[in-house]
Amino acid sequence: MRRVGLLVLGITIVMSFGISELLLALDSNPGSMETRNKQRIVRNPELWPKMDENFKNIFWIVQISDVHISLFRDLARGPDLIRLCEEYIKLINPETVIVTGDLTDAKIQDSIDTMQIKDEWITYQNIVEKCSAMVKGKWVDIRGNHDCFDVNDYTSRNNFYRGSIMYLCGHLHTLGDLVPRMYAKHKTGQLELELGDWKDNRVFRVIAFDNDLVSFTDVKLGQWPIILITNPKDNQFLSPSVEPVEMIYFSTHIRILVFSPVDIKHVSAHVDGQYQGKAKQAKENSPLYVIEWNPKQFAKGTHKITVTVVTMDKNTAFAHQYFSVDGQESGFSLMPRLLLMLNIYTVAKGLFGLMVFAYVTAFTVLRQCSNIRPYLSHRGYWPHLFLNSLLMRTWLASRVTSICSLLVGSVVYLAFGPWFAGYLLTDHYLTFTIPLTLIVGHILDQRRNNSSKFPLRQHILFVMFTLVFYYFLIFLASGEFVRAYGKMAFLVGPLRTGNLVLLPLAVCLALKADVKVAPIISTF
Repeated sequence: MRRVGLLVLGITIVMSFGISELLLALDSNPGSMETRNKQRIVRNPELWPKMDENFKNIFWIVQISDVHISLFRDLARGPDLIRLCEEYIKLINPETVIVTGDLTDAKIQDSIDTMQIKDEWITYQNIVEKCSAMVKGKWVDIRGNHDCFDVNDYTSRNNFYRGSIMYLCGHLHTLGDLVPRMYAKHKTGQLELELGDWKDNRVFRVIAFDNDLVSFTDVKLGQWPIILITNPKDNQFLSPSVEPVEMIYFSTHIRILVFSPVDIKHVSAHVDGQYQGKAKQAKENSPLYVIEWNPKQFAKGTHKITVTVVTMDKNTAFAHQYFSVDGQESGFSLMPRLLLMLNIYTVAKGLFGLMVFAYVTAFTVLRQCSNIRPYLSHRGYWPHLFLNSLLMRTWLASRVTSICSLLVGSVVYLAFGPWFAGYLLTDHYLTFTIPLTLIVGHILDQRRNNSSKFPLRQHILFVMFTLVFYYFLIFLASGEFVRAYGKMAFLVGPLRTGNLVLLPLAVCLALKADVKVAPIISTF
């Protein structure tokens, strides 16, 4: 019991540190003295132009993410991108179009092998040439991780993109539409704004810089009109440490960007349900619409602005957001903060280390236990019976020296030994270690109850499960693993190929092990 208490105490301490680090990571307030000392100097309104009815100090750009041009999947990605240029970007007329990687898919037909495919790059280049002819501003490409598959270095013959100066990668996007607003703010005041990918969602982003205040809206292909409120800015995305949020308080007009292929009939705004008036164009043929307002009326608290746009073809669209004149910020949802602000690499290492610690400690504690019976539940409910069976078989595996050494040794090697790949595969427990423990535990349990024998005919289902499991390991090692990393990985990589040896070795040891241990009646 003393060892169990120490185990619980150790796990509690580790979890306490983990929860503390989690709460610290999710806190977006500037924490360090260095961060606080970098606070921006507030602007003097007398020395800076105000956000008024004039069409000045404003420009906008368009961002597209993860185009994934492919020769094998969803061939409409390229034509739809050309459509975006013809129908949207030509009308929006941004200063710059930024395409953040992945530009190409770089996967062959089986979706497993990865390599740079020259024809995909040629297809993308042809699209860029067509789009560039329609765009007055600059077209900027930023390579992603797919664009680096099978590229060893800058001079590699597979490097079809040698003009980049930075590397950006974003995998999450909308997390399969589970988190459509994947946004968060870091302690530095920097916003992290995931954009839904072009590959599956056909989404792009319009970003406006209005008197140094940054606003954005995400738009789906086919959506019209596009409405972007630049003043007052959405207070969820305020960054007082890096942008002049006081400009909202000293502004004289609500400012709205409206893009539409059809002429605009009228634009109006309501604040907290109160009509603010009809907007007018800041300049003829410009997309900027302005409405005079008095921000001092909304000096305290959070308020809601709603903009209504009606086009000549009677299409009506709405946009709303919350704002605050006094700089009060609204927080972000928990899920995107967890996904974007946590150091996933550190969390994965911590979880992996905790799993290794728990597995090795459990085997060590059970091995020191000469009689497992006092720890078994005597209730007849199936969950108790199942847990009894699990505990019994794990205990039997820990009591056989050869099997215990094999199982614990494989886990310790997984944690500290050399691998073919340098990343922690946290699902390795579920695909090998735990099933192997249960297999050898079942064999030992059945031999103990059948005078050290294990009649195969009475355990057809178990034998079939073991064979299927072994074929699954062969498939991983010689199929998926080889196609992903090559034949050399199969020959010299102990991570997957070692499992093909460990399983039959563990079964043989279980069939030959001495099972004359303390007489315990099985409860399952």
